[in-house]
Amino acid sequence: INPAWEPLTVGGSAHSEGSFDDYRFELETQLGGARIPAGSWSFSGTGTPDTIEVQTLRGETAAGVVSGRLRVEDVLAAPRWDAALQVQQLDTTRLDPNWEALVLNGKAHSQGWLDGYSFELDARVQGTRIPEGHWSVAGTGTTQAIDVQSLRAETLAGVISANAQVQWAPYLKWRLTTEATGIDPGFYWPDWPGRVDFALHGNGSRQQDRYHAAIELTRLSGTLAQQPVSASGKLSADHQGFAISELDVNAAGA
Repeated sequence: INPAWEPLTVGGSAHSEGSFDDYRFELETQLGGARIPAGSWSFSGTGTPDTIEVQTLRGETAAGVVSGRLRVEDVLAAPRWDAALQVQQLDTTRLDPNWEALVLNGKAHSQGWLDGYSFELDARVQGTRIPEGHWSVAGTGTTQAIDVQSLRAETLAGVISANAQVQWAPYLKWRLTTEATGIDPGFYWPDWPGRVDFALHGNGSRQQDRYHAAIELTRLSGTLAQQPVSASGKLSADHQGFAISELDVNAAGA
């Protein structure tokens, strides 16, 4: 059709019936391409001038299985959505060999509109450079900011919890608070296995060429390589430089 388009082979069938005020549709297709894993896809739903509802969506591909649903109201005015998605054994390298190797199993849900929406994610993640773990995220957002109200990760033999707020309009501003218990750094640094607890918080902003960030490690304690360790301190940085203050590190043999 067009040599400049993404190479894609498509085969399947589609059916629709009804009127403009009330219709239904179905699609079943087999597709695959140079950068799209071969697979079968099907979806069905209903629609009116104001609302489109995809009641069933399912894709079975070499990269994994995807299923979901979607409802959009006030399509032509101020669209509002309610969407859910599930993935099973989704392998990112089968989507693109150059991507970070990850295997995902989980579900996501979002509803609202651009000026006020919510989202939830619950997934198990495993990768070559990312440790296996169970992650859950929930929050809200607008066209100008996002608020991650809760983040929890059971990974690295411990638990990480956090919340964060990021605003990108009218200028960039962020805030982060996180705590962790029982984390084993040995996954990334095999010579330093152990069990570490820590808590930190930070905030920052950027307006044009001026920025500021402040991070405080309020506590770190535990063991590394079977030796006790503790630390705390502050880091501040801006467009003129950075400074470390109130640094206190205690480690066996130091």
